[in-house]
Amino acid sequence: MKDLPKRLHFKDGGYYRVFRNEWIFLSHHRSAALRRHRRMEHGLPMEGPEPSWTSMERYLMSRFRSAKTTSKLRKIDFNLTREEFDQLIKRANGYCEVSSIKFDLNTVVGSNRRPWAPSIDRISAGGSYSFSNCRLVCCVVNWAMSDWGQDVFWKMVRRARRPKLEDVPQ
Repeated sequence: MKDLPKRLHFKDGGYYRVFRNEWIFLSHHRSAALRRHRRMEHGLPMEGPEPSWTSMERYLMSRFRSAKTTSKLRKIDFNLTREEFDQLIKRANGYCEVSSIKFDLNTVVGSNRRPWAPSIDRISAGGSYSFSNCRLVCCVVNWAMSDWGQDVFWKMVRRARRPKLEDVPQ
């Protein structure tokens, strides 16, 4: 069968998902198999009501999946479970854990980047993705700390000041 997602296969009249080298039967019907496959991709049980996620929750889950995927490519251990990630979300309570700025998915005018969107930060950059080494921060904070760390970031924040109105170019 063509056009099936990765890890979803058709064999012996049924649709199967390969997970940890095991073949898991999903359904004899393509639509039901695709629905169950999508639910498993999001860490949900194969059956049950669809989640009523907000756009922020969808964004956070995309960050979780992205971190998991890129950690494999970068050969970084990923030991953060979905339950632990939910605890990180609850702990942050909608705010950056470094700057206390409220998360916001809006882009900046003239850019497609979201500086105030949540991002998974590894506290010790050389460490793994684990509950004890991760926190949720604004993307802009993560970008600022990525090369030089938290000390340089805080020095910049302490020394930054808003220019006088007459100093701002018109």
